[in-house]
Amino acid sequence: MSKQINLLRIKAIHEALGSLKNNVVFVGGATVALYADRQAEEARFTEDIDVLIEIWAYKDYSDIETHLLKLGFTHDKESGIICRYKFKE
Repeated sequence: MSKQINLLRIKAIHEALGSLKNNVVFVGGATVALYADRQAEEARFTEDIDVLIEIWAYKDYSDIETHLLKLGFTHDKESGIICRYKFKE
């Protein structure tokens, strides 16, 4: 069951990323089910979706941040991590 939930959440974030979706790599606990053997035990549920985007300069980060905010992502202020965003809690 958690495999299905994780995959649905990855797909939702992939679509929400709009034009950025072809420039990201999904990593972390939510992706384990994509690599695990079908015979393996069910992957655990994870509450976040980890995404990597390659940037070369602060301006790139600033541009991506502006784009994410326009797409409806919001800063996760409680975490204290400047590059963590929330989407439709």
